[in-house]
Amino acid sequence: MVVVPPGDVLMGSNPSDIDSGLAAANEAPQHRAVVKQPIAVGRFEVTRDQYAAFVRSTGYKAGSRCYTFEQNSPKERDQRSFLNPGFAQDGRHPAVCVSWTDAKAYVQWLAQTTGKPYRLLSEAEFEYVARAGSPSRFGFGDDAANLCKFVNGADRAAKVEIEAGWRAVRRLADQARTRDRRPPTS
Repeated sequence: MVVVPPGDVLMGSNPSDIDSGLAAANEAPQHRAVVKQPIAVGRFEVTRDQYAAFVRSTGYKAGSRCYTFEQNSPKERDQRSFLNPGFAQDGRHPAVCVSWTDAKAYVQWLAQTTGKPYRLLSEAEFEYVARAGSPSRFGFGDDAANLCKFVNGADRAAKVEIEAGWRAVRRLADQARTRDRRPPTS
């Protein structure tokens, strides 16, 4: 665990990032979020072995479906779980295919097992911790050209297959922005 001091972070995306399609419309408006008290945060992700210990200890019914990106297609798939995410993994890797409900059950078990008050971070706390005091647009700086270098997402090999989908998302966002700018009718 690492103790993170109180502070604040600018959350959300600026209008130019939304207009360019770099960010979604639901990431506005930008606002300052304040973390008022120190918080202790895990230094590393929960591993597959740690999550498996929780499942064994409690008999928790981990799901057998999760969203994966396979054959250049992001979708929810059967027969996928933290034990079988669709790619090679061992017990030292971060637990994946874990829902918010699963994560919440894990921290409740962890708190009961250790007698310590564990909980999930709020969105504001996570953003604050992830930025580590940086005022930049991204955790790695301001240059969007470096997104592929630092972001865990579809890589350039998937660009052709999903580009049409991104165009459709941008078109819908544009339609929503246009609709939101229309004056009210009486």
